[in-house]
Order: sequence, then C-alpha cells, then structure tokens
Amino acid sequence: MDQQPETRGRLEPAHSLVVYDAETGQILRIHHFAAMPGAELPPRAQLHEMTLKQAAAGLGREMAGMKVLDIDAKAMKRKASYRVSTSDGVLVEIPAAAREV
Repeated sequence: MDQQPETRGRLEPAHSLVVYDAETGQILRIHHFAAMPGAELPPRAQLHEMTLKQAAAGLGREMAGMKVLDIDAKAMKRKASYRVSTSDGVLVEIPAAAREV
C-alpha cells in the first residue's frame, strides 16, 4: 500500500505576489501560491503572468496599467497598510498618520 505524505496545518506560501497600480503604487491584490509536498509550482515568470491576467479579469482593468511584485508575506505586519514605491519597485509601509487622512 502506498502511503501519501501527511500534511499538517495550513500550507505556507512559497511565493507571494502583489498586484499594484503602475502609476500610484496602490496595492490591488495579493496572491499567495503554495504546493502540496512533492508538487512543484510553475516557474516564477508564469506565476507573474497568471496573477496579472487573473487580477485584470477580476478587477475589470487593463493589464498594461498594473505590475506584479514578489514580496515576503511573512515580513508584512498585521493591521499595517502598504503600497509599492513606483520609483524603487519595493513594498513600503504607509505610516498610520498618513492612513487617517
């Protein structure tokens, strides 16, 4: 009898991607990809393309106005807000004072 590998708890994301507005840096969606033990995820470029297409369709937007950024989801703080710096292409935390405006 073949034994299947046992998984415990939730899968941890292997890749996390942010879809953001290319002009403003506003985060539109965050996508997390994980695979069961023994399975492989598609190459990163394919994940980017799939994520962008899915976001464009779901948001009713053109793909040309959006970009995708790889992020470390574990580094994101709970209850914090983020945007993408369009000049640097990095995730930045929005200070609480700026969120209240």
